[in-house]
Amino acid sequence: MFTNKRRYFGINLPVFSILGYKDKVYFAGGGGGQKVGLKNSLLVYKRGMPANRLSNIINDQDTGEDLLQRMNLNLKFEIVVACSDGNAIFYKLNNENGNLNELCRVKADFTEPDPPSLNDAKMNDQGTLVATGGDDSIVRIWDCQYDKNNNVLKVSKKFELVSHTAPINSVDFHLTKPLIISASDDKSCRIFNLENKQLIKKLTLGGGSHDLNLKFYSALFSFDEKFIYTVANPSRGSSYLTKWEMDSENVTPVVTIKAHHQPISACTMSKEGLFIGLGGCDGAVKIANLRYMSIEAEQTHLDMVVKGLDFTGDSRFLIAGTPESNFDVLQNLRPEGGLSKFFKLWVFLMLVFWIYLYVKESIFG
Repeated sequence: MFTNKRRYFGINLPVFSILGYKDKVYFAGGGGGQKVGLKNSLLVYKRGMPANRLSNIINDQDTGEDLLQRMNLNLKFEIVVACSDGNAIFYKLNNENGNLNELCRVKADFTEPDPPSLNDAKMNDQGTLVATGGDDSIVRIWDCQYDKNNNVLKVSKKFELVSHTAPINSVDFHLTKPLIISASDDKSCRIFNLENKQLIKKLTLGGGSHDLNLKFYSALFSFDEKFIYTVANPSRGSSYLTKWEMDSENVTPVVTIKAHHQPISACTMSKEGLFIGLGGCDGAVKIANLRYMSIEAEQTHLDMVVKGLDFTGDSRFLIAGTPESNFDVLQNLRPEGGLSKFFKLWVFLMLVFWIYLYVKESIFG
């Protein structure tokens, strides 16, 4: 059970990753397992009433020595890809009971002499490829073959993209084109063509005094395939969200806004692609409207760096968690972008009423 502490919630788990799917919220975290004597777990809650609250826990799954971070979900096959140390771990999600059943794992970061650290792993929408990036600065592309009938997943390395010169923080597939984008501490985002394995674009920020020392934390393709959204952090000071326009030949920055007065430590896109959730190293939680490139909602109730972050399945709320065993819930004021369901219904009813008055006036004078 979780408890209400001040303006946020306490949970019996240091939180490092969050996944919102349908009517469930998945919290992953812990303290390293037997190595340090603190259990690694997956806690799953069903959403309750009111909608911003969670009901009783439905699953408490021991994840052994795996401290799961950056959980990403492939919707087609309901496969979760999570990072743990240098490994990408693949789970079949059973949303009915909240279980994650391990399918396989691959070592995907080979940093030396420091311990390996895989920072992001993501499966494409078709479920045929996986991209990984970590502290060894190499983007790796993996071939996936999932036998749905026998629930067997085979993952094998396809090729490597060696271009970055510093740790990679995020990777993302284009929805329809054979493209992948990676964000790195080397102050660049790089777009690769997966068919010819070539670097086709290198994105950097320049032209302003705040741009000089910004490292890219995240880069995401928009769902409408027209834009790229990046989050860049300084060593200290303000972080920035940039919208880039894609055309057949160029990728150009359209607008940059101040995301937060501190570095961003977690980033996620809403299920319909209209919003980006941001978590700060100071515990701040924000929602940015990508259509208007503005901060729609924000609050700072948490006292520690945000590590876990995701929208609920309906995008109505942003859930943020910290290693201090707390989580916060921020309401998305416009979960469908410009118009909420209620407002759309109101407009529809007003239109029906106007038509009724018009017909009545026409018939009866």
